[in-house]
Amino acid sequence: MNRIKLIQLTILKRLESSQPYALPESQLLTEVNGCVRPKVKAEELSEAIETLGGAECIARLKQMANLFTAEEAFWLITETGSTVLARQQAGGTGA
Repeated sequence: MNRIKLIQLTILKRLESSQPYALPESQLLTEVNGCVRPKVKAEELSEAIETLGGAECIARLKQMANLFTAEEAFWLITETGSTVLARQQAGGTGA
């Protein structure tokens, strides 16, 4: 599994475990770095998030509106993301 796929899979796992709550992007980076070595750079996290939420596939995560400040994005896993994660954990094809 290449590094970006590993980061994407870890993002989905961390978001699923935090349901029903959204994670701020800084917390998501911290949690992903607890699982992936070498540590994930902010640019890598952004690239993985962009791919998971991108238009080229059905969105596997979504950004939640932050009512208090626009400084940081909050992320939630979608139903599609949960399905992809379950399929991956069952040995199917990936994120």
